[in-house]
Amino acid sequence: MMRSSAAALCWLQFVLYAYSVETAFAWTPPPMKGSTKTRASARPSTRLFRYKNRYKNIKEGDDDESRRRRIYGGAPSSESSGAGQEKTEGRRASGAPGGSEAWTGAGAPRDELKPGEIPTLLMKALEWNDFPEIDSGLSSMWEFAGGNTKHVFKQNVTEFVESALETAETLPTSFYGVAMNGRSWEMETGINMVGGEGGWIATQVMKTVTSDGRVRRWQWELRKNRRPPCLGCWMVETIGSSDRTGRFEPE
Repeated sequence: MMRSSAAALCWLQFVLYAYSVETAFAWTPPPMKGSTKTRASARPSTRLFRYKNRYKNIKEGDDDESRRRRIYGGAPSSESSGAGQEKTEGRRASGAPGGSEAWTGAGAPRDELKPGEIPTLLMKALEWNDFPEIDSGLSSMWEFAGGNTKHVFKQNVTEFVESALETAETLPTSFYGVAMNGRSWEMETGINMVGGEGGWIATQVMKTVTSDGRVRRWQWELRKNRRPPCLGCWMVETIGSSDRTGRFEPE
């Protein structure tokens, strides 16, 4: 009788120990602050995931349309591919700045570009980021960026493009959010040459409306390159944001 009681007690202890181990390994992380989702279930959006992994699915020899389908998904069937191509070409012809044949992107800095032309040129490039090539607008922003921006991203254009795409997708009031996904933008002032026409610093103020209707103002600061490479070219030093009331400096 004593032996059977001891055996039963040992068995009960084993069952309780096994249950405690299983419970420990089945622990669910607590919910994130301000959310009903757990940390394990909080995942980036599918679209953002595709942005951050956009180059992994591109195959050598793909044309522009194939690359867009591999990056953004939704590859049409053979029956609908003609209609999709027709729609894409129609958008290029009717909506791209200057028409499909004239618009070749913003390109890289060049000494013939005046400072007053650059903000408008780059905003058009970002609005049509994937024309004439995928991410060509962001590539031009990188080319026109001053040394401080390139230092922050350690001279890595891929990290810059990924960061800009993520910012545009998740922050509608950010510069890339309004430039790539906003409702409208316009240059609010003409170019201001600091120190007169012979100066090497220029500023221009821009007004934007975000995708959710909020108004933001931005101040472009451009600086003339005073040493090679691209001696005499104007580069984008900073793009400063206003506060909610449209002011750049606190009262």
